[in-house]
Amino acid sequence: MTTYNVKYTNSSKTPITVDEKEINTSLSVNFPGRIRLEWGETVNENLMRLLENFAVRSSGADVDTPDAATSGAILNVPIEGQLWFNKTNNRLYSFDGADWRPYAERGQQYAANYGQIRHGQQLPLPVSPGGYNFDYDECIWAVSPFSYFTGFRNVQCNNDSINSTVTMTYTNSLFETIQGTANYLIIGIQRNENLGNSVF
Repeated sequence: MTTYNVKYTNSSKTPITVDEKEINTSLSVNFPGRIRLEWGETVNENLMRLLENFAVRSSGADVDTPDAATSGAILNVPIEGQLWFNKTNNRLYSFDGADWRPYAERGQQYAANYGQIRHGQQLPLPVSPGGYNFDYDECIWAVSPFSYFTGFRNVQCNNDSINSTVTMTYTNSLFETIQGTANYLIIGIQRNENLGNSVF
């Protein structure tokens, strides 16, 4: 009896053993034994899957997970480095060994706003040259004091992480709170994966 030992690129992994009479279905592509009648069909289906990058929609519950019902559970056993084209959001993903990670998209809309802003004002959302209006969850931002008053005891410069309202106050030597002005920079990247804000 003749068996195939299908080796991974990473030689430290145990090869997949395929008996000559079986079709091994342990991964997203199938490995036919040398005397299986469906050998040619299996190889051609594997090539089709690779050509399409396993194109299938995402799960309704999780946009970053393939829909098992649509794919027939083909993508239930991905391997590190495998690609998947998500038909729901038209993005290419790769499997890192634990999760599907989306690739950055070429031609994404991006924009930035910067300048000075008064205490209590909300950071203005950027609009791209193509007219795309960003949400705060697609943006990162930073605020810092615009100028310092002499003789102050305390400075508070921050912003609300939900609606990005700026707090910029000074406490003077008489313990009076004075509202001030802050510098800001807000950057929007369409479908940004990095969320958050910073204060300097």
